[in-house]
Amino acid sequence: MARAMKHAGVSITVTSVTDIAAFAIGATTSMPALRSFCINAMSGILMLFVLEVTFFVALTVLDERRKERYRIGCCFQPKTENWQPAPCSQRDLLKLFFERFYGPFLLRTPVKVLVMIMTAALVSVNIWGIFQLEQNFDPNWYLNEHSYPSEYFNAMRLYFPESGERASVDLVGRALCYCHGHADKITLGMYLWWVVYGFYHELKDKEKEKRPACW
Repeated sequence: MARAMKHAGVSITVTSVTDIAAFAIGATTSMPALRSFCINAMSGILMLFVLEVTFFVALTVLDERRKERYRIGCCFQPKTENWQPAPCSQRDLLKLFFERFYGPFLLRTPVKVLVMIMTAALVSVNIWGIFQLEQNFDPNWYLNEHSYPSEYFNAMRLYFPESGERASVDLVGRALCYCHGHADKITLGMYLWWVVYGFYHELKDKEKEKRPACW
């Protein structure tokens, strides 16, 4: 075990230390969601490293000592002189189960049809579930709870819960229509009116350019 840890322990230590350092740096961010993820990942890698170099190694050493003393695995009982392995332990019960029962059962025609129907039903349910997914995104998850943007979103949600989001309609070469709130109520007619208005003035400008100069 000492020789194994001499070679494998170095690589395990280097990998664990670099991962822990990377996640520790990420845990200093002001984003709550990212900070929680980095803290959880760092703690998991740290505990895994500690268990690998202590608990796992100790149990492996105890098991090797048990084998050297010819002891039975259960409760480290000593092996008797007339000891023989149990017949049940010499058979692969899982292999026998698949060969004698499970395999022949699946090869029956009714079972094949039933499996195909169940597969089609599960695929249909999964496709239906995909279209039922709803997006629930809150920008405050990635912001510091005491920062100005977070306070801005909280105030907007508190004082203007139904005002919608800010939206804008920009026409090239024309004025900018900037609308505050109620972005979901901007109608198609308003948009088409601005498009026609913009094209009308574009045509008027081109006609002015084509007119001959008066002497």
